[in-house]
Amino acid sequence: MSDRYRTRRGVLGGVAAAAGVFAGCASRLSDDTVVEESVDDSGGAIPPDATTDFQVRSLRALVEGPFVSFESEETPQQNHRDRAFVLSDEQAGAIGFDIDHEAQADVRSFLDETDYDAASVVVHQRAIEACYLRHVEYVTAREGRYYVQFCRRLKPATTRCEAEITEMEAIFIRVPYAYEREPSSRGSGERSRCRSEYQRGGTHR
Repeated sequence: MSDRYRTRRGVLGGVAAAAGVFAGCASRLSDDTVVEESVDDSGGAIPPDATTDFQVRSLRALVEGPFVSFESEETPQQNHRDRAFVLSDEQAGAIGFDIDHEAQADVRSFLDETDYDAASVVVHQRAIEACYLRHVEYVTAREGRYYVQFCRRLKPATTRCEAEITEMEAIFIRVPYAYEREPSSRGSGERSRCRSEYQRGGTHR
């Protein structure tokens, strides 16, 4: 078998070494405060102000950068962002896709069916290795504050994946809070392991 194509089992040997590379990293997000982007495998308790009451859709594509575009009052032209808040039907209708995907219609319906008087949709665009799946563990959504905790895990052992390939993923999270504007505090983290109760969220590939 070519080294380029391996089953998920074939990448297990490098996982332990790779995990240490991410631990304890901090990054400054382009549009808000410093957020700790650490790999936390302790499986600690979900914060008391967090919720698992959310719905998720996602798309993955073999492209180099974000493929979902947005409009805003400040930038009426289409632009690509790593994270965007969709707070109205008008903003949802202005979302564009740079790719054709079989599940794109489902994501569009997900946006259209959202009641923006009671909820908001937050879109994250993040790279992910081809042999991994990403899930949402919990979110914190309240006035002035948004935080999401992701986790990732290897695909099932028999799944064929392409080694050393990175894909781009767009994750659409419907949270049970109707933001009037983007919160001033926004952040995210990602674990290298998932809790048993992680949100599967309808990931599309």
